Parts: sequence; structure tokens; C-alpha cells
Amino acid sequence: MKDRFTGVLLGLACGEGGARDQTGPAPVWGVETAMAVELAEAVGEVGAYHPEAALERYRAWGGGPPVQAAETGMPVRSVALALAAIADDDRILGDTLVDTRLTHRGDGPGYAAVALNLLVARFAFGERDRDAALRQVAEVLHAEAPDLAAFLVRSAEAGFPTSAPEGVPVALAAGLAAFLRGETLEAALSGEGGPGTLAVAGALAGAWFGEWGIPAARRARLRDADRIAAAAEGLFRVVRLGSPWTER
Repeated sequence: MKDRFTGVLLGLACGEGGARDQTGPAPVWGVETAMAVELAEAVGEVGAYHPEAALERYRAWGGGPPVQAAETGMPVRSVALALAAIADDDRILGDTLVDTRLTHRGDGPGYAAVALNLLVARFAFGERDRDAALRQVAEVLHAEAPDLAAFLVRSAEAGFPTSAPEGVPVALAAGLAAFLRGETLEAALSGEGGPGTLAVAGALAGAWFGEWGIPAARRARLRDADRIAAAAEGLFRVVRLGSPWTER
């Protein structure tokens, strides 16, 4: 499981960074990557998610009040919370909504992030049936985000996302499509899309394929890849110390 934790954060970084710079030798981190690492490190330091600690990290990184990442329309950074609360849907839902409200307005971005995080958690925990995972997440969300839940069910029925309803961020719909159509992490990140779309695809693919599914060339182009991996390892230690089943 540890390699899938690392795969999530490295996959996010590879996706977001690759969309920004397809040819440069070492693209800088994008907003979502940087904030995901800050969030993961904050959780790793105190052993749980505390919004005050996360907000302090975001402010320190940004040099002031955190701002909404308009490129994504949803906080992809919060995949760190999927790993910190893996196998606990209620905690993932609650923590993700709280963290989203630190930087985004309205409930739409939060529930989109919840959908992503619940999928990431299932794949990182070892779920190998993508359609079943989509249906399970839809069931969790059907009461509070019915349009998003229906979109996930239609995606499971079709084998890939259908047209997203109003209110579902493009990054989630297009990123999910790239992941479902990609037979490898490289394939998932090779399609067209902006930083948010490929960050979503990378996080999902990283949870599915794990660290070893990330092409060496992509990892080599990341700035401070070792810090990203260390942040993921910190999350894994938090979960391992608190739960008996993390040796899967």
C-alpha cells in the first residue's frame, strides 16, 4: 500500500507539472502539488488533519491569505486527506469539505473533491474494480450531491465519464475520463488537458498503478521529488500507527 500512497502524490505532481511544461528539464511545482505537499506534511507532523495547521501552511507557502486555484475549480490538493483517512468515508467527506472551504466558495468544489478523494482512497487501499468504486462513491454522495452521484453512476455504466452536469468541475470529469481510458499512468497523462485535469488523472492513476507505475523520465523531471515521496511516507506512517490493516 505504501507505494500507492507515494504514487498518488507523485502522480498528481507529474500530471500538473507535465501540463505546464511538456519539454522543460524540471518544471516547478504547480499550485495543487505545492499545497498537497504542505497539507500532507502538516498531517504527518501532528498525526491528524487540523484545519488551523493546514491554513497556516497554506499562508506560509503563498506569502499571505490562500487563494482559490481557479485553474482547477476544485482542490485537488486534498487527495492527501484521502490517504490520511483511508477506509473511513465519513472522515474523508468531513475533512475534505472543511479543507475546501479554506480556499473555495460554495459546496460544488468540495463535493467534487470528496468524489475524487473517495475514489483515490479505494484504489490506494487495493480496490481493483473501477466501476464498483464509482458506484460506491455515488452511493456515499447521492443524498448531498445527487447530480454528481448520478454522473458517477452514468460513468460506471458507460465505462467512461459522460458529459458532466453543470456544477461538476471540468477537471474532475476530464481527469476521470483520462484515467479510465488509460491502461498505464503514462497513457492517462498523455492526453490533452490543463493542469487540473491532468492532476486529477495523475492522482487517480498513481493510486491505481502505484509509485512503480510512474515512468522514470517523468519522475526525473520533477523538482524535489524526494520531498513529495517523503510527504506521502509521512501519511503512511500516520495511518499505519493508527490502524492494523495497512500492511496490505
